[in-house]
Amino acid sequence: MASSEKEIDILVPVYNRASYVAPFIDLIKVQTYKNLKVYFACGESRDNTDQEIQQAIKANPSLPIFYAQIGRSSIGKLRNYWLDSGKLEGEY
Repeated sequence: MASSEKEIDILVPVYNRASYVAPFIDLIKVQTYKNLKVYFACGESRDNTDQEIQQAIKANPSLPIFYAQIGRSSIGKLRNYWLDSGKLEGEY
């Protein structure tokens, strides 16, 4: 990774989308731009979305993936969780 590359934070609010987690991570891994971090904010999913995210984190140790279980929230609150957290470091 070149030091001049700007970091991009990807915010992913998710609810009941377990089947999309692995394909999404696969798409991130094939990007030519590598200075990316993925931030999942998960609502109270009734499927195994939480487990799929945890598995993606374990299966991809070189990819910075962060996860927060937010609980019952609107899509906007899920997105805003990371925006308001003070933990984002990327320029974009």
